Amino acid sequence: WDKEFYQKAEKYLENYISFLNSRGIDFDYAVNAYLFMVEEMIAAHFEFVTNGRYKYTTFEEVNRNVYSNADYMRKYMVGLAISQFFWENHYEIFRFFINSISKYSVGDSYLEIGSGHGMFLMEALKNSKYKNYTAMDVSAESLNLTREIIEYNHPELKNKLTFIQADIHTREIDTTYDFITMGEVLEHLETPEKALKKIFEHLKSDGRFFISTCANSPAIDHIYLFNNVDEIRDMFKKCGFIIESEAVLPINNYSEEKAVKKKVTINYCAILKKR
Repeated sequence: WDKEFYQKAEKYLENYISFLNSRGIDFDYAVNAYLFMVEEMIAAHFEFVTNGRYKYTTFEEVNRNVYSNADYMRKYMVGLAISQFFWENHYEIFRFFINSISKYSVGDSYLEIGSGHGMFLMEALKNSKYKNYTAMDVSAESLNLTREIIEYNHPELKNKLTFIQADIHTREIDTTYDFITMGEVLEHLETPEKALKKIFEHLKSDGRFFISTCANSPAIDHIYLFNNVDEIRDMFKKCGFIIESEAVLPINNYSEEKAVKKKVTINYCAILKKR
């Protein structure tokens, strides 16, 4: 890594640990949360290698075992936030998002579906000038973490934010948006195509849609299996989107072909627009 990366990583992690401390969460908890997440990922990987499928296949199972468990979700989200700089592919997706949101930074409305640990929303607030921002997540704990980190870093912006606890499949949306973000959500859905079609309806004609997802990437809460990136691209096309830019990120610096053959994780992100 170059000097710029280390400077950014140091600043990011110092800020994040300071935020956690302000909420009564100490450094040891953060380290253990990260290690907990890694252990969960390794266990999911062995399940996938053994059975050729993800552990859970329904939202009901994941909601019961993961999203509705506040203690589990807090550890999981803290671990994921740390991985934004510790894991090469997560960092590259984060950087892709920041560069993209800066290009499309002005408009009336921004929607983030699956706010997770809140870091992407915080970067959107820093790098764009939308009039209103909405965060939607199925997990109350994720929304709490997102709300807390925004209020800690940008208390002056909290009046521009709306938080909604809801499932994208069942939540009625009554407006259209200039920019929609949905990071690491498709693989958590039973019917991702249905969600993409709904997003298409609520993206403005000249709007942009940032999305990240993955192929062959087992995790405790992943239920929809993409076998390769072409399956992801085909779904976008079927739902009416055009890929404006993208990043394909196999782990271990594998080629995409080798990663597909070995059935190891390929992270993927893109900026989409309407066809």
